[in-house]
Amino acid sequence: TLAMMHHGCLHSLSTLTLLLPLTRALTFDRRGFALMMAGAGTEATTAAAPRSNKVLEGIIRYHHLWVDDHGETHVKRDCPFGPLEKKGYASDSQQYVKSFASDFKMADMIVTQQFGENPWHHCPAPQFVTTIAGSWYIKTTDGDVLIMKPGDVLFQDNIKSHPRAEGGTRKAMHFSGVHGDEPCNQLIVQVDVEPQVGEPCRWSAEK
Repeated sequence: TLAMMHHGCLHSLSTLTLLLPLTRALTFDRRGFALMMAGAGTEATTAAAPRSNKVLEGIIRYHHLWVDDHGETHVKRDCPFGPLEKKGYASDSQQYVKSFASDFKMADMIVTQQFGENPWHHCPAPQFVTTIAGSWYIKTTDGDVLIMKPGDVLFQDNIKSHPRAEGGTRKAMHFSGVHGDEPCNQLIVQVDVEPQVGEPCRWSAEK
């Protein structure tokens, strides 16, 4: 009887040893699946990598949705605006400042509340999108997904007349939608610039 019990314990231990890696894998998959489902609906299948929210002196960051030479869209995360100049702005109090007066003219400023999903599309104009409240995501044609929260800024110029856009395809397109159960409030500044090919971090001093 003791021999049988000993054999049974060894058998159970061996089974547990074999199942342990599978259990770990299932736990990981469940967490990934939960994040995928909570984050981006049916189209967003890749969870965004966590980003640091720490604010560093002299650095103001934005994300850039850009188009490569083949029409694929990508996201370059955390590009630094630049160059910034430390000087007085509203008073003699020192701040880090960059003016875009010589870079472009503002075409329009829009506030919008996004809800639900916005299937594959071009942006209506080159624009900066600032998240005010709530969260939203974009998915690019390379399969990447970026989730943006309050304070995040996105620049995109993948308009319908982009040099690499092509009718009947997803070239120069992206998919977007709200992240979570609440709508997302956005402030959009549309600018008068030509769309570019293959230039991530367009508004950075170093690219």
